[in-house]
Amino acid sequence: MAWHVEDDRPFYATARRLQHAVGSRWVVLWGPASRRYWALPCGTATAPVLSDPDPDRLYAMAQRQAAGRPATGTAAPAPSEHRQPR
Repeated sequence: MAWHVEDDRPFYATARRLQHAVGSRWVVLWGPASRRYWALPCGTATAPVLSDPDPDRLYAMAQRQAAGRPATGTAAPAPSEHRQPR
Protein backbone atom coordinates (compact mmCIF):
# COMPACT_ATOMS: atom_id res chain seq x y z
CA MET A 1 0.00 0.00 0.00
CA ALA A 2 1.40 3.37 -0.97
CA TRP A 3 1.64 6.07 1.69
CA HIS A 4 0.36 9.60 1.14
CA VAL A 5 0.98 12.51 3.50
CA GLU A 6 -2.71 13.41 3.35
CA ASP A 7 -3.52 10.11 5.06
CA ASP A 8 -1.45 11.10 8.09
CA ARG A 9 -2.42 14.76 8.48
CA PRO A 10 -4.28 14.06 11.77
CA PHE A 11 -1.16 12.39 13.16
CA TYR A 12 1.04 15.35 12.20
CA ALA A 13 -1.48 17.73 13.79
CA THR A 14 -1.39 15.66 16.99
CA ALA A 15 2.42 15.79 16.97
CA ARG A 16 2.26 19.61 16.68
CA ARG A 17 -0.13 19.80 19.65
CA LEU A 18 2.10 17.45 21.62
CA GLN A 19 5.14 19.58 20.76
CA HIS A 20 3.35 22.61 22.16
CA ALA A 21 2.42 20.68 25.32
CA VAL A 22 5.93 19.37 26.10
CA GLY A 23 7.68 22.64 25.30
CA SER A 24 11.23 23.28 24.18
CA ARG A 25 12.82 20.36 26.05
CA TRP A 26 11.77 17.98 23.28
CA VAL A 27 11.34 17.87 19.52
CA VAL A 28 8.21 15.86 18.75
CA LEU A 29 7.74 14.06 15.44
CA TRP A 30 5.25 11.69 13.87
CA GLY A 31 6.96 8.71 12.21
CA PRO A 32 4.83 7.59 9.25
CA ALA A 33 6.82 4.38 8.74
CA SER A 34 6.98 3.45 12.42
CA ARG A 35 3.41 4.62 13.13
CA ARG A 36 4.70 6.15 16.38
CA TYR A 37 5.22 9.54 17.93
CA TRP A 38 8.82 10.38 18.82
CA ALA A 39 10.23 12.86 21.34
CA LEU A 40 13.90 13.69 20.94
CA PRO A 41 15.60 15.48 23.84
CA CYS A 42 17.06 18.93 23.30
CA GLY A 43 20.17 20.08 25.08
CA THR A 44 20.98 16.97 27.07
CA ALA A 45 22.65 13.73 26.12
CA THR A 46 21.36 11.94 29.22
CA ALA A 47 17.67 11.93 28.33
CA PRO A 48 16.51 9.01 26.21
CA VAL A 49 14.67 9.27 22.91
CA LEU A 50 11.03 8.57 23.73
CA SER A 51 8.59 6.79 21.46
CA ASP A 52 5.03 5.54 21.68
CA PRO A 53 2.10 5.08 19.28
CA ASP A 54 -0.18 6.80 21.81
CA PRO A 55 0.34 10.57 22.16
CA ASP A 56 -1.02 10.62 25.72
CA ARG A 57 1.48 7.98 26.82
CA LEU A 58 4.32 9.85 25.11
CA TYR A 59 3.30 13.03 26.91
CA ALA A 60 3.24 11.16 30.25
CA MET A 61 6.69 9.71 29.52
CA ALA A 62 8.08 13.18 28.77
CA GLN A 63 6.54 14.52 31.99
CA ARG A 64 8.07 11.68 34.03
CA GLN A 65 11.46 12.32 32.43
CA ALA A 66 11.22 16.06 33.16
CA ALA A 67 10.41 15.26 36.80
CA GLY A 68 13.56 13.15 37.06
CA ARG A 69 11.79 9.80 37.01
CA PRO A 70 12.60 7.19 34.38
CA ALA A 71 10.39 7.26 31.32
CA THR A 72 9.04 3.81 30.59
CA GLY A 73 7.70 2.44 27.34
CA THR A 74 10.59 3.35 25.05
CA ALA A 75 10.97 -0.16 23.65
CA ALA A 76 10.35 -0.77 19.98
CA PRO A 77 6.79 -1.80 19.15
CA ALA A 78 5.62 -5.08 17.79
CA PRO A 79 5.42 -4.91 13.98
CA SER A 80 1.62 -5.19 14.05
CA GLU A 81 1.14 -2.25 16.45
CA HIS A 82 -0.81 0.54 14.73
CA ARG A 83 -3.01 3.19 16.27
CA GLN A 84 -5.29 5.83 14.84
CA PRO A 85 -5.29 9.35 16.32
CA ARG A 86 -7.94 10.28 18.84
